[in-house]
Amino acid sequence: FLPTSLTDPIDASSAGAQAERTLTQGAGLVLVVDDEEPVRNVLRLSLERLGYQVLLASSGYEALDLYRENGAKIVLVILDMLMPQLSGQDVFHELKKINTDVPVLISSGYSSEEAIRDILDNGGLGYIQKPFTIEELAKKVSECVESTRSK
Repeated sequence: FLPTSLTDPIDASSAGAQAERTLTQGAGLVLVVDDEEPVRNVLRLSLERLGYQVLLASSGYEALDLYRENGAKIVLVILDMLMPQLSGQDVFHELKKINTDVPVLISSGYSSEEAIRDILDNGGLGYIQKPFTIEELAKKVSECVESTRSK
């Protein structure tokens, strides 16, 4: 009762290969800032699959240190909004003190619209709502990286 494309392993694997080819590939160093280890790990694996190198920060303070050390090489910062100690909004404004053109993509499952609007109004490149698919991540990261290259 299933279509042959679902029952034939050759067709199924070629469909998977086709989906893999349609993901927008990229390059460069991405800093992922999220206090939840499973989220950081999934983002790392997804971004590496898309061709990016990845730095991970589990806190805002760690992110600021990593950005100070590697900022010239970082093509994008993916920043969670809700974190202990320093919020994503606080981290964003501290990053802006280091580099006024810091490329930031906000990533959050729930957050203050006001905080998101503040970041976007002050140079944030975009927002991606958790949970998201690798396809959505690939598209949004590519858009953000390309927008900084076209400046």
